[in-house]
Amino acid sequence: MHWSARVACLTGLSVATTVTLASCSGEAQQSDKNARSRPSASPAPPKYEFAHIRKSLLGAAELSSKMKAQAAEMRDITKGAAPSCYLSSVKLPGSPETVVRQFSEPDKNYTGANFVQLIATYADGEAATKAYGALRSKATTCPKKHEERSEKLPNGRIKLAFDGTWEIVEDKVAEWQHIQGREKNTYPPSTSIINVVHLYYDYAIRGNVVVTSVYWQRTKPSQAAGPIQKKATEILTRQLQRIG
Repeated sequence: MHWSARVACLTGLSVATTVTLASCSGEAQQSDKNARSRPSASPAPPKYEFAHIRKSLLGAAELSSKMKAQAAEMRDITKGAAPSCYLSSVKLPGSPETVVRQFSEPDKNYTGANFVQLIATYADGEAATKAYGALRSKATTCPKKHEERSEKLPNGRIKLAFDGTWEIVEDKVAEWQHIQGREKNTYPPSTSIINVVHLYYDYAIRGNVVVTSVYWQRTKPSQAAGPIQKKATEILTRQLQRIG
């Protein structure tokens, strides 16, 4: 309704009849109703600068008081491939600017926590969405159960056999679209009494940035995985909030 007509209705200064005033009131209510029913425009996704991502990285002490930086060596992460289920990796498409880091808690029994992170900053959201799609496609098609066989590797190393399980959860974390893969690998008891490894793979996207990380720890079969999953999510949430 035109502003002057509405003022007339509200102030009662119109010389029209009561019927006309009622009509004005009805039109005003209908106008308000229509305004409320119109969907609001979604805010444009942010575009992050690579320099901002580097400044927003969590330090080792923010991961845990025992965490120490080490050379990144998990699978093919230094080649721009994000770790995925059962020893696999997903090569991120395109040519993003990347940050790759790895940390661990030194422990003589190898029961300390470990963390690896690969963050990719793309030129635009479309390229980032394509990368996130590749990660999600892999995560959603990983088998729920897996049997890994032992294998001799170069330099006298041996890949141990294990039985693995996999599940995923999708949600939003700090306004970032997010998927978490939860993997549990059980090795033969003959290898160690601490023969279970819990791994939490996190993938998140917002705007032109894709954040990937893995948090994992060895435990005895009787130990619950809940505290490990909780810590993985806490670190991810803190990192995403820091980026904004």
